[in-house]
Amino acid sequence: MEPAKLWTKNFMLCTFVNFLLMLNYYLLITVMTQYAIETYGAGSGIAGLTASIFVIGTLAARLFAGSRLEQIGHKRLVLTGAVLVFAMSSVYLIVEQIAILLVIRLIHGAAYGLLATALGTVVTETVPESKRGEGIGYYMLSNTLGAAVGPFCAVFFHQHGGYDVIFFVCTFAAVIALTSVFLLNFKAYEKTAPVCENDGKEESAAGRFFAKEALPISIICALIYFGYSSILSFLMSFSAEIRQETAAQYFFSVYALAMLITRPFTGKIFDKKGQWFALVPGMLGFAAGMVILCRADSAMLLLTAAAFLGFGVGVTQSAGLASAVEAAKGKHLALVNSTFYICLDLAVGVGPLLLGNLLGFTGYRGMYLSMAILALLCVFLYHGVYRRQVSDRAKVVKEELRREYVYNRRELNS
Repeated sequence: MEPAKLWTKNFMLCTFVNFLLMLNYYLLITVMTQYAIETYGAGSGIAGLTASIFVIGTLAARLFAGSRLEQIGHKRLVLTGAVLVFAMSSVYLIVEQIAILLVIRLIHGAAYGLLATALGTVVTETVPESKRGEGIGYYMLSNTLGAAVGPFCAVFFHQHGGYDVIFFVCTFAAVIALTSVFLLNFKAYEKTAPVCENDGKEESAAGRFFAKEALPISIICALIYFGYSSILSFLMSFSAEIRQETAAQYFFSVYALAMLITRPFTGKIFDKKGQWFALVPGMLGFAAGMVILCRADSAMLLLTAAAFLGFGVGVTQSAGLASAVEAAKGKHLALVNSTFYICLDLAVGVGPLLLGNLLGFTGYRGMYLSMAILALLCVFLYHGVYRRQVSDRAKVVKEELRREYVYNRRELNS
């Protein structure tokens, strides 16, 4: 029997398109607030809205895509998202009013949400079940590369060419992504896309937008990302307090490198040993990184924390999504993808607001120590969820064996 293939044409194309999408996103998000202030004279509140309104559009699109992808079809949703990303990327150069910029950011966020959710669904359907952890891990590396390359390029182009160069590069990335999308083969997905079934029961409103089987692990991973938001929002100010601004410039490079090195083999561990052996070390690694960060007073400690945090966040994202797919038994993959990423997006969006208030009571070191404790709590929460999943599977297997036994007895008696 021929082994299941991972590196198919569709898998590689989806990974490449996702990298371009992440590059487009990080190029813009890095400079958008400053662009609004410098170009339109926007206040800090409106400038911040240019970032947050993008997230609002993304969340709305994920809700829609997750519940409607199977009816609309993979091809239509991927193409719609890719076309809109290109269209929105190309109009930043001609915007003359801040109000129009906000509308564009909202639509761009929705386009990003549509394309990201649809691509993630195609990948989870493409990856063989026996290589799910490894495949999703490799796919998530495109997120890591985008997060590493995008901000660096944004700062470089801003210093050496200005905002127009950034917008041109974003548009160019969107053009390549759109061209690549047309090379995808959607026939297999459209033929096998399941019709929504509810076994005669009326589906709840929440059930149309969230995969309930995927919610427990999604919420646990979101708590890790809530802690991660403390790094995104407050690392630079913390590094200034401890006088390590130079080392902080390399923090995310070390962070991304740790992800690149560890994700492939943690994906293989997921497939061979199971989700517990991937997720628990990832959460413990994140907790260790936060403890080191809260004690950091030198460049060495700061960058060591970056390595542990990169490992922890990388494993949580890839193994977490693979676990969510596993919990849903491979069904309703669009809904699983949107559920998982909605939880993560909400955590990163709400985190800075709540942690900013906590900061006044704890200081930076106390805040990071609190996030380490939260990560340890996630280990215990996950262990409870995992035990329940194992128990449920055992009950299913027991029931199947009982039915088979009854069936065989009837056959013998007849």
